[in-house]
Order: sequence, then structure tokens, then C-alpha cells
Amino acid sequence: MPLEYTDGVVTIRRQRVEDLDADLEAKDDEQINWLWLPGQRELWEAMTPPEQRAHATRTLAARRDSFGTGPKWCFSVDSLDADYVAYIDCDLANEHVPAGEANISYASHPAHRGRG
Repeated sequence: MPLEYTDGVVTIRRQRVEDLDADLEAKDDEQINWLWLPGQRELWEAMTPPEQRAHATRTLAARRDSFGTGPKWCFSVDSLDADYVAYIDCDLANEHVPAGEANISYASHPAHRGRG
């Protein structure tokens, strides 16, 4: 059973493999510059489009399957008009932040940036 929270306008839910096309569209320069670690862009760009698709599929499936077991939870955000308008990553065991603190990152899909 999917885990979702909604106020009737915005829904926050676990990621799905069906988010694949929107996830791939969202991997633009702005998201890469904002969220990705050094070297990740080069690894991504070295992949062929089918390899990128397969990699993104595996990542979405792993995030879906591990949801709830922690220490990392990844959410998709849907609006009334569209699915996957944003992505939220909550990591409670990130080596880049002090122990006991969460690293929260997010990205808005390019088609939905700047819309409030």
C-alpha cells in the first residue's frame, strides 16, 4: 500500500518506477549543479541514453523498495495537475552532515520551477 500525505492540492508520496520519464526530464543542468556531488555529472554523461534510463530505473526501484527502512527516504511531490513536480530526499545518515542531523535536499521539475 502506498504511503501518501495530501492536503487535497499537493501530495507527497514515495517514489515509483513509473516516475521514470519525469525523473529523467528533471536531470538538467540546474538540478545537477544544485544536487549532485563532484564527479557524478561526468559519470552520468558518460552513459548512453539507454544506460541512463536503466540506471534511473534501478535508482527509483531501490528508493521505492527501501522506503520506510531508513535511514534515507525519498519522496515525489504531485500537484492537482501533474505528477512528480518535485523531489525530496531526507537522509539521516549522510556523511556530509554532523551525526544526528538530517540532510534534506529537493529539486523541482524544470516544467514546474518558480511556480510557488
